[in-house]
Amino acid sequence: MKLPTYRVAPLPAGGTLDYTVDWTDVLAELGDTAAAAEWVVPAGLVAGATGGSGAVRTLFVSSDTPGAYRLTCWLTTAGGRRIATVLLLDVLPAGSGATVIDEPVGEALLTEDGEPLSTEDGRTIVVSQADGEALLTEDGEPLLTEGGDIIVVG
Repeated sequence: MKLPTYRVAPLPAGGTLDYTVDWTDVLAELGDTAAAAEWVVPAGLVAGATGGSGAVRTLFVSSDTPGAYRLTCWLTTAGGRRIATVLLLDVLPAGSGATVIDEPVGEALLTEDGEPLSTEDGRTIVVSQADGEALLTEDGEPLLTEGGDIIVVG
C-alpha cells in the first residue's frame, strides 16, 4: 500500500519548523474519529513539541544534519484503523538559507518600503501556500530569492 506522501517546506540546518497533518476529510469520508497519533522521526531529525488534537496533528522538527528525510505521522482511529501520511522533508546545508515569509495566505508580499512585491512583468506576488510550505512557481518548483534561497511561508 502506498501511503499519501507530500513534499513539505525545507528546513534550514540549525532551524526549527512545525509540520502539520490534517485528516479531517479522510475521517469524514470514513465516518470515523481520531483516537491517537504517533510521529515516526528518522535519525538525523529531532522531534520537538507536538500539538493539535483530533484530526489535526503538528510536530516541531529541528536538525543540524542536511539530507532528505521521510517523516511519518500515524493516526489511530476510534474504529481501530491505522492510517499514515508521509512528509518528505529536505534539511538544507547551513548557510544555504531560506527566506521565511510571515504573511497570511491571500496577502500580498511587501518590500521593505511597504510596497507590494511584484514579478518582472508587474504581477503582484500573493502568499498562496500555508505555513511551513515553500512558495512554488507555476512549474511546481520552489520560488527562489535572487541569492538562490528557497522562500518558505512561516
